[in-house]
Amino acid sequence: MDELVPSLLPTVPSTGMGAYPSYMYLVGDEARAWGGNAWILQVYCPGPVKNFDTFLYFPNLNYPKEGYGGLIERVGDWAYVHE
Repeated sequence: MDELVPSLLPTVPSTGMGAYPSYMYLVGDEARAWGGNAWILQVYCPGPVKNFDTFLYFPNLNYPKEGYGGLIERVGDWAYVHE
């Protein structure tokens, strides 16, 4: 996301979650693999036990009910993957 500053964003925003402050920004083939989206945002939020829970934002809002290692729960325009 650093590449978006300052041309598209004044600063890299925080997620607002102290324990998980960083976004991952995926574009190109890596993003298209996730439902054909041109880009996606991802926030890893593992718990105290080894897991790979994550929040996802797809601009096309085309989230499946399952996938990416677990059940997918819609949270507004975002989705939470319960791994």
